[in-house]
Amino acid sequence: MISLNFSKVVSWPQTISKLSSLIELQLSKCDLPEVDLRSSMPFINSSSTSLQVLELYENLLLNTSIFYRISNLSSNLVHIGLGGNQLQGPIPDVFTNMVSLTSLQLFYNNLEASLQTLFISNHQLKGSLPQSGGQLSSLEVLELSWNSLNGVITEAHFLNLSRLQSSDISHNPSLYFNFSSDWNPLFQLDI
Repeated sequence: MISLNFSKVVSWPQTISKLSSLIELQLSKCDLPEVDLRSSMPFINSSSTSLQVLELYENLLLNTSIFYRISNLSSNLVHIGLGGNQLQGPIPDVFTNMVSLTSLQLFYNNLEASLQTLFISNHQLKGSLPQSGGQLSSLEVLELSWNSLNGVITEAHFLNLSRLQSSDISHNPSLYFNFSSDWNPLFQLDI
């Protein structure tokens, strides 16, 4: 469901709870109202165990409390899309136990990344690393070894990583490095 007006439908979670075999839920641009997450979202732990894709793009009435409910969703979730919601504040550490999650989209928000350690080694990650990772200025540890990452790593991937102390991106057979000979990184790695 895309571009429907749910702004006055406070019972939308209860309605969805009746869809016990739901695999993909797309409620983008639906003006979803913020709900009392303690009582209004019983579907989270009961009937959504099959849910794999949750897309809530551009629902401007949501706030960061949605992170806590989503973190209790199905262990089968592979994609969460929360882009374009103008969410504000820090990103809570709630996604660490979501072992199937391969895509977390938080673009077009006003979130603060308290992110210091990114440890995703040996998780069969595929694809290229976005250059936007170079904006994680608080990052101290970057562990992405033993995956299937590909593409080219350049200085842009490390642009603002002045606090980086440890990094391991080894054992990604299709990942290549292309740094200029006069590059002077902002960080010093512990060796």
